[in-house]
Amino acid sequence: MAASLQLDALPNLPNLELPRLLPRLAARWLGLSFRPNPTNLGMRAFLLLLCTRAALCAVPRLDARALDRAALLAHLRTGPVVLTHALADSAESWADNLLSAAGEARVEYQMRKGKRSEVREARLGEFCELTYESSHSESVLLFAESLLQDYAPQLEPPALRSDLFEPDWFKLFPPELRPSPSCVIIGGEGARSTLHADPFEWVGTNVCVEGRKLWRFLPPAPDVKDLLCSYRLPSVAWGSKGKSLSAGWQSDFDLWARRRGDAPRARALNTGDPDASSELLASMADVSTGLLQPGTSLPADAVRRLVPCVQHAGDVVLIPPGWWHQTYYPEPSICSAGQYLDAHCRQSVFQHILDWTGNDSRADAIDEKLTPQEQVDALLLLLARIPASGERTGPAAQAQPGRGGAARAGLKPGRVGAGALRRDARPRRAR
Repeated sequence: MAASLQLDALPNLPNLELPRLLPRLAARWLGLSFRPNPTNLGMRAFLLLLCTRAALCAVPRLDARALDRAALLAHLRTGPVVLTHALADSAESWADNLLSAAGEARVEYQMRKGKRSEVREARLGEFCELTYESSHSESVLLFAESLLQDYAPQLEPPALRSDLFEPDWFKLFPPELRPSPSCVIIGGEGARSTLHADPFEWVGTNVCVEGRKLWRFLPPAPDVKDLLCSYRLPSVAWGSKGKSLSAGWQSDFDLWARRRGDAPRARALNTGDPDASSELLASMADVSTGLLQPGTSLPADAVRRLVPCVQHAGDVVLIPPGWWHQTYYPEPSICSAGQYLDAHCRQSVFQHILDWTGNDSRADAIDEKLTPQEQVDALLLLLARIPASGERTGPAAQAQPGRGGAARAGLKPGRVGAGALRRDARPRRAR
C-alpha cells in the first residue's frame, strides 16, 4: 500500500521525526488536507492510528472472550473487526438445520458471467451443487432474506454473545418498518457481492457458518462516494410495504474483477495445514500481491486505501457505519448476515433516517437518557411523514429509479417456493 511504501522509502529518518510525519502520510493516504497544529493532539493521534492500520493492511482479529463491551466499541470506532468465539452457541449444525427445515424451498440466485449477470431459479439443493461448479469467470451467489422467516421460523440466526452486544433496537420499530433481521447468503468459488455501503448506517454483522470468505473495505472518507461514482439504493424492497426509511450506497466498480492464473483454486486452499491455508487466503485478499485485482478503471486513490480481511468459519465480521465493502468467495461458503441498532450507532442511524426522509430535525435532539423504546418513539414523532415509494422528499427524491432491492449485497432478494432438496449437496465445512 502507498502508506507502507512511503515509510519504507524513508529508512534514515530519526525516530523522533516519525510522530510528526505519520499524520501527514495518513492524511495524504486518506485524501485529506493536514495543517500542523501542535494543540490538535486528538486529531494527530487519530490520524496516526489510521496510518498505522493502513500500513499493516489488515482488519484486527480479536478473541471475543478477552473483550468487554467498552473494548469492542473502541475497536469499532476505528474500523471493521473480525471476532472469534463471539457466538452465543456453536453454529456447526446451523447449515444442516437450515437445509432440513427449508429443504423444499425454491430460490432465485445470481449467475455472473464475466461482467454480465442474470437471475435464475433452482431448488436450494440444486443451487448448492452449483456452488461446486462455480468459478471466477462463471460464479453463483444466493442472497435470500426471507428464507428463514418463511421456511424455517423455528431456526434463529446464529446469535451473538449478549455480554458484548445490547438488544437490537430495530425490534422496537413497528414491524412494517423493521429491516429484515437476517439474510442467508451462499456463494460458490469466485462469487462476489457488489461494492456497497449499508443502508441505515447501522453496524452490520456477518457470521460465516461454513467455508471462508475474503473482504475488502474502504473507510468512509468524504471523497469516497465520488471516487466510486456511487448511487443510492433505497431499501424499499425489505418488507417495508412501500415506505422508505433508508438507502444504502452502491458502486459499479468491482474490487475483485481480475484473477491471476496462479491464484489458488478452492481445492488448493484445503492443504491440511491451517497456517499455510491462511497465508494463501491472506495473499489473495491483499491487493498488493496481484492475485486478485480491481478493475482497471478503479481510481488508484481508492486502490491504495483498500483494507483486506479473511473470514473463517465461525468468525463474525462487524462493519461500522458507512464503511464500504465487497466480499469474495474463494470456496463454497454459507453465511448469515444481519445488523443491529444500539446506543453506539443510534446517532448515525437516527440521522440517516431523518436525512433520507427529508426531515430537517437533528438526531441529537433526542435525549440519550431516554429508554431505547422512548428514543425510537421520539424518532418516529420527528418524522412528519414516511414517504411512500413515488412520494419521496430529501435525498430519496434523487435516488436512481429501478435500483431497489437488497441493498446490503446489491442483489435482488431471493424469492422462495416449494421444491425438493438433496441434502448431501451442501457446501462442505472448511477444516
